[in-house]
Amino acid sequence: MIFRQKLWILMHPFLQLSYLHVKKFPFNFLSVKFNLLIHLLLVMMNILQRFHHGLIVV
Repeated sequence: MIFRQKLWILMHPFLQLSYLHVKKFPFNFLSVKFNLLIHLLLVMMNILQRFHHGLIVV
């Protein structure tokens, strides 16, 4: 849980930045791709973290 909070604190400025880019330039394909990439990274980190916790429990 602490790890996720640290990750969120680290990623938050980047998420805000990408969100602002998408908001400012809704037709900017690169900013949308960047936003999706960050989202995918966070999802992957979440999955890896859950898997890691599962291994510790076992």
